[in-house]
Amino acid sequence: MRWKLGRLVRLFRRLWLLMVYSQLVSPLVALLAILTASALGIDTDASITQSPVEYSSESINLSLDNLDSDNTLQIVDTANSGTASQTINRLDNVINSDSYENTSNKGGGVSPNTFPPRKNGVLDSCCKQPTVRPCPLNTSPRKERCLRTDHSDTLCSDLSLDCVQCECDYSCQYGQISKANCSVISEVDCSGARQFSREFTCKYCYLTSKPVCSTGYAADCSSTAPASQRSHWYVASCYAKHNLLCLGSARFSKKLECNWTEGYSWKTALALSITLGGFGADRFYLGYWQEGIGKLFSFGGLGVWTLVDVILVAVRYIGPADGSLYI
Repeated sequence: MRWKLGRLVRLFRRLWLLMVYSQLVSPLVALLAILTASALGIDTDASITQSPVEYSSESINLSLDNLDSDNTLQIVDTANSGTASQTINRLDNVINSDSYENTSNKGGGVSPNTFPPRKNGVLDSCCKQPTVRPCPLNTSPRKERCLRTDHSDTLCSDLSLDCVQCECDYSCQYGQISKANCSVISEVDCSGARQFSREFTCKYCYLTSKPVCSTGYAADCSSTAPASQRSHWYVASCYAKHNLLCLGSARFSKKLECNWTEGYSWKTALALSITLGGFGADRFYLGYWQEGIGKLFSFGGLGVWTLVDVILVAVRYIGPADGSLYI
C-alpha cells in the first residue's frame, strides 16, 4: 500500500512539474505568438473602437411595417417590431423585394419617385407625393423645450428646430446645398422676419453622419463573430442629430456592426494565461468555466493545453464567452 502511495505521489509530482515548466515558458510563447501575428498582418488589437454613430440608452421602438412614402428605408417610430434577428430579416425582404425597382434618376436629385413601386409596369399613383414636404418628416416643434427660453432678442432665423417648422424640396440635388422654407410657430416671440430660408445639405436623415442610436439590441449580437455572419450585426433604433435639417424621417433603423464590451481586459486575460493558465484561470476569467474545470483537473492538459491557450489568448483568437470585445 505504501509502495502504491509513493508511486502516486511521484506521478503527481511529475505532472505538477510538467505544468510548472509549461507555465515558465508561457511568456516566451506569448511573445513569439504576438510577433508572428504582427508579421503575418493578423490584427492583435481588436478591442472596442470608435463607432461612426453615437449611442444612447434611450429605448426607441420602431416598426418596419411603416416606410416613408418615398420608399427609402426610413422607419417610423411606432410599435415594437420584435427581436433584432426578425427586424434584420424583414429589412432584407424589403431590400430584395421585386416591387422596388431601381430606376435611374437622370437629374441626380432625390426625387420621391427615385424608387417607385410599380404594378404591372405602371407607376402606382398612390405613391405620387408633392415635391415640397416637411423636413424632417414625422417631426414637430417641441414647444415646451422652446418656450423655456425667452427669444424676444433672438433673430427668428437663428431659432432651433424646436421653435420652427420647415419644408424642403425633395427634388434637390443630392449632396448639394439646398434651401428650406421655415416659419416660426405662433407661440414664440422673436425679432426679425418670421418666415425665412435656411440652408441644409440635401441628404436623407438615415444617411447623415453620426446619428444617435440606442443599444437595446446590441447585447443580442456577437462582436467576435466574423463580419460575414448575421450575428455580427444588429439593427439599432436611431434618430438624426438635434437641430439638423434632413430629408425623410428623423427616426429610422440602421444596421450596425456589433461593437460592445462588458469590461473584459485582454491584458488581464493574457496575464492570467501566462501565470495561472495551468489552473484554468484564463478560461474562468473569460467565462469558459467548463473548459476551466477541465484544464484544472488535467494539470493544464499536461502542459499542452496551457501553451495552446497562451497562444490563442495572445493573438486574441479567444475572446469573452459572451461575445463582447476586449477593452
